[in-house]
Amino acid sequence: MERRLLWLLGWIAVACWTPLLLGFRPIPTYGCWRGQADNPSTLLGFTLGGQSLAATPAPAPISPPSGPLSIIIDTVAHRLYLLSGNTIYAEWPVAVGKKSTPTPIGHWSIKAKAVWGGAFGARWMQLSTPWGTYGIHGTNHPGSIGSSASHGCIRMLNQDVIQLYQLVSVGTPVTIRGTPRRIFGEVQRVILPTIVGSDVISLQQKLAELGYDPGPPNGYFGPKTVAAVKAFQRTVGLPATGTVDLKTYEALGLHPLADDPSLQPGAPIPYVSTTRSG
Repeated sequence: MERRLLWLLGWIAVACWTPLLLGFRPIPTYGCWRGQADNPSTLLGFTLGGQSLAATPAPAPISPPSGPLSIIIDTVAHRLYLLSGNTIYAEWPVAVGKKSTPTPIGHWSIKAKAVWGGAFGARWMQLSTPWGTYGIHGTNHPGSIGSSASHGCIRMLNQDVIQLYQLVSVGTPVTIRGTPRRIFGEVQRVILPTIVGSDVISLQQKLAELGYDPGPPNGYFGPKTVAAVKAFQRTVGLPATGTVDLKTYEALGLHPLADDPSLQPGAPIPYVSTTRSG
């Protein structure tokens, strides 16, 4: 009986680890829990507690701005700023990601908009982060606003997110500032196969510029990106390890996202970099 159990555990280990070691494991889910963002129909109509949609105060009237719109989110100050041209048009308090599930800093844009419900409150605006589902949305836990409490999304009070939703459109630029965290490569780290992050996007973009094929710039260090790194390393006379160490960083001319002054918390507003991460 014990031998059969050991064989069973061995086969389970092989099944779980072989796809990862061979580079075939799918990109893990980051941001909102799987099932929430993928199945909004299950969330419509009701909330689990706290601030129900029926009790959401009507947002104050706000006139349309005249200049092009952009959003800056300061994860340290827990504030969202809506800019019209170079002027702060409106600002609201927000909740951002916890230390273990941070909001990814970088230059993004609004990818999609939807009227949902449940944990997403009154409105949902998805960001263009390619490795996970992150969004600006309402909440049924208004007490969390002003803190670091989410799985990486940006929460707003429902009356506030309705205002923002009415003003912005798909494609609106979103700059997220904050303290860099190694989890998404916002500081310089050794880039290993299967990890995700902003640094992987920069790596993929740089490799493509140099004529290599790392696959789509999805922020996931999969087999195709590994192969492109090895090809580059062979070209410049480095060991073809497939990992991006300090020497490979230098050869590629890569810099961590934390070097971008427009992403520093507390930086002057407006101060938006023209370089986009996604």
